[in-house]
Amino acid sequence: MERIMPGRILMVEPDAFWAELLTRRFEELGYEVDLAGDWQSALTFMGGSTPAAIVLDAAVGPVATSTLLHAIRSLPAAGVAGVVMLGHAGSPDERSQAARFGVERYVPKMSATPIEIVALATALAARREFKRA
Repeated sequence: MERIMPGRILMVEPDAFWAELLTRRFEELGYEVDLAGDWQSALTFMGGSTPAAIVLDAAVGPVATSTLLHAIRSLPAAGVAGVVMLGHAGSPDERSQAARFGVERYVPKMSATPIEIVALATALAARREFKRA
């Protein structure tokens, strides 16, 4: 029997250790993961189809984050993916910047477990899939 994939996750994560942890967990749940180490690679993945959710590490930088999120938000409404941003400072400035970029969930990376991050992203993915149906 063919397994039905619940969706595709685009992960923009420059840290190989975190990328492996998160990818493994998403795949265990049946998600296909496109892994981009930088924002240019992420835009390439976006060219094919819109992922169900995006996990974006703030370490790619504010200009890259802004460019990538602008590209995501310019897609037709049905194709808009939910975004989880992994922050580093956890400061009010970083949080407000994430809100300005239209990020649905902001998580300080070092205070969250991979399971928590994946749970947030899969909840956004499920919401998107429900809206498409």
